[in-house]
Formats: sequence, structure tokens, C-alpha cells
Amino acid sequence: MATAKQSKILIADDETTITTGLSAILSDEGYDVEVASDGQKALDRLIAEPFGVVLADLKMPKLDGLAILKELQKRDVPTECIIVTGQATVDSAVAAMREGAYDYIEKPLNAEKLNRLKALIPKALE
Repeated sequence: MATAKQSKILIADDETTITTGLSAILSDEGYDVEVASDGQKALDRLIAEPFGVVLADLKMPKLDGLAILKELQKRDVPTECIIVTGQATVDSAVAAMREGAYDYIEKPLNAEKLNRLKALIPKALE
């Protein structure tokens, strides 16, 4: 059975269409979902309250997804980070994985990628 921390997901993305859509989909899957519109707000939430997973956009105002990931590692915050980005490159994927990202998914999120994401989250919460 999932703990409260494990069932909480933070979506950190400055694109409202992404946060609205992902929030609805993941809420329907039974997760407690919160949204942060920039990287600093996301980091503040992650430090203040336990989340099982953060879905972080690579490019956001104030702090990008890699900066969030680095701060989580530095502060030893036990939240898995999945990078979700429309700015995907091999270099950014390698950098994200080196920094400890659980996985890396490229936007746009079509049905196949959404199914992959829905399969990844329970594994990240284990």
C-alpha cells in the first residue's frame, strides 16, 4: 500500500496545457497531484513537503529541471525526478541521468509516452 508521500506527485512545468492535462490524467490514476509553474516554486514545495515523484520540465523560469534535480540530491530529498521536456537532446538526457534522474521523457506527450509515464510512476514510487 502506498504511503501519503508515495502517492503524491508534483508537476513542475510552466506550460499550463501540460500541467492541466497531466494533473487530470494522474489524478484519475489515484495520485494526489500538485502543480508548480516554475522551478523555484517546485523546489520550495519539494523541500517543504514530501513527494514521491516530481515530473520536472527541463526548461522553466527561475530554476530548470536539472537545477531542481541537483538541489534535491544536494539536500538529500528522497523524491524521484522524471524529466519531461520539449527541449530533448542526447546531451541533456545524459546530464539528467548523471544527476540522478529516474527517467527522461520527451514532449509532446502522445498516447505511447503517456502510457510509458503511467507505467514509470509506480516503479519510481517503490
